[in-house]
Amino acid sequence: MENEVVVAKRGVGRPAHVPNKTLRDVVLRAAGMGLPQESIARMMKIGLVTLRKHYKDELATGSTEANMKVLETLYSVATDKEHRGCVSAAIFWTKVRSGWREVSRTEHTGADGQPIKAEVSAVSKLDATQMTPEQREALREIIRQQSQAQVTSSFDEAEEEEEEEDDEEDEQDFEDSEGQDK
Repeated sequence: MENEVVVAKRGVGRPAHVPNKTLRDVVLRAAGMGLPQESIARMMKIGLVTLRKHYKDELATGSTEANMKVLETLYSVATDKEHRGCVSAAIFWTKVRSGWREVSRTEHTGADGQPIKAEVSAVSKLDATQMTPEQREALREIIRQQSQAQVTSSFDEAEEEEEEEDDEEDEQDFEDSEGQDK
């Protein structure tokens, strides 16, 4: 009786999932096409945990392999004169799935391609005695707005610094609590 091996019986429920080459190819293609893992699991009639457990590599590499196939096709099509119509579909794929993008650059120049000329007139000193009452009031309003903008800007910067310090403290508290859990 001491050497007897006891085999645990499986309870009632689904049979154990056994992956095979065909199922692995389906997951690889579905992940490569960008289907969410929840949809892949539902399509295969398995749970999300089972999908991630048995098809970890396929889920991780599906997108990269699909992008590689499209890029290979794009290269072939781009270098073959008979397949010009397929290029736009391949370009669309590379922009959407591979993160490629077109960059347009605009340069502004002055007359005849010369640099833009800007004239700046500086007033070294204002003589308030030469101003009308309306001009003096307008100047006071400008000064008031500028000083208010500086105060608001300083306040916003101080608030941002305080939030950053709070975030750093929260991260440190989290790391400390993680260390205590171990």
